[in-house]
Amino acid sequence: MKMKVLVAEDDDASLQLMQLVLESFDVTVHSFRSSSQAMAAIDSEAFDCLCLDLEMPEIHGFELARHARASVHNRTAPIVIITGRDEKDTMKDSFAVGGTFFLQKPVDRHKLRNLLSIVWGAMIEARRRVAQVEVRMKVSGRTTQHVFTAECVALSRHDMQLDGAPLLIVGTKISLSFSLPGQHAAIDASGIVEKVDAGRTCVRFVHLNPGALERVRALVDQASS
Repeated sequence: MKMKVLVAEDDDASLQLMQLVLESFDVTVHSFRSSSQAMAAIDSEAFDCLCLDLEMPEIHGFELARHARASVHNRTAPIVIITGRDEKDTMKDSFAVGGTFFLQKPVDRHKLRNLLSIVWGAMIEARRRVAQVEVRMKVSGRTTQHVFTAECVALSRHDMQLDGAPLLIVGTKISLSFSLPGQHAAIDASGIVEKVDAGRTCVRFVHLNPGALERVRALVDQASS
C-alpha cells in the first residue's frame, strides 16, 4: 500500500514542488490550501506523514500539529513543520507541539528530497505502530461497573478491537487480561475506551509491561509484514 502524506501549504509554488517530489517517491499526496480542511482530514483519516506550513491562514501550523497529536488517527504520524522563520525558538516550539522534523523555507527540490529520505524511515516505523491485524482471542475485562469476557477481533501495537463487550462510555478505564494466540503466558494490561461503534469497542492500551509489549509488537509486525 502506498504511503499517504498530508500537505497543508497555502503557497502555490511550494505546494506544487512538494507534490512533485513526494509523488516521485511513489507517495499519495493529499494537499490542502485551507488549514480548516486539513484539520478535518486529520480528524477523519490516518496519514503516514503530515507536512504543515507554519504560517497558514485560519489555523496556525502549531495548532494543526497540536490537534494531530491529540487526534485518534494521527497522534504518532511524523510531522514536518515548514516555515520561513529562522529563529531558534521557532524550531524549539515546533518540537514542543509534536513536530518531528523541521524544513526551512524557501523549499527547494534538493532540500526536500534529502529530508524525505530521512523521514521515510520514520514513516515506516509509524505505519508499523498503527498497523492493525486480525487476531482472534478471548479477553477478560474489568471496569468499576462491569466484569466481562469479550473477543478481540483486531490488534495493533497500541490498541485492540473488542466484540461482545458491554456498552461502555468513551474514556472509561479498563483492566484487560488475555493470552496471545499460540502463547500460554497471560498478559495483564490497562487501557481506556477510545471508541464504540456498531457494537465494537476500541480499547487503547495505557500500560503494558515491557515484555508483554514486545510480544504484542512481534505478533503484529509479523502478521502485517
